[in-house]
Amino acid sequence: MSAQFEIHQVSGLLGTGVLRLNKLGARYKITASVEGRGKRGSRRHFSVQDICRLGLAVWLSNAGLRGPAIRDVLRRRVSRELLSDLKTGSERNRFLVAVGFRGTKQGYKRVQLVNSLERAQAALRRDSGVVVPVGEFLGALAARLESFTKF
Repeated sequence: MSAQFEIHQVSGLLGTGVLRLNKLGARYKITASVEGRGKRGSRRHFSVQDICRLGLAVWLSNAGLRGPAIRDVLRRRVSRELLSDLKTGSERNRFLVAVGFRGTKQGYKRVQLVNSLERAQAALRRDSGVVVPVGEFLGALAARLESFTKF
């Protein structure tokens, strides 16, 4: 049986309000994927993967990325790579680099994961962009999830 979390637990894990999580979930189509069992009817619960996707959306939003860029990151292979990093523990020196912002609707030309700050700087030499230290977020989230599931 995998871990299941209600929205108020997810809110505590990610350090943001339930209303903001609901808005981000609706905006980026992140829904609770686990059928709830028990006394409270048919409420759905969030899996660890759902929490990671929501947390990534919160983190990227806090870092200054706009809606189209966040949507792009969540749709691409990048988000799957980040989630696999969380499982393997290889998240330490990971940076998400989004370069070449094209406007309010198009997002960034290129979004990539790099393993060092030097590579992030090299990606920014030709275009303007944003560097987000996602390894920091993933490490903190992994620690919170681990301590939360021990109870």
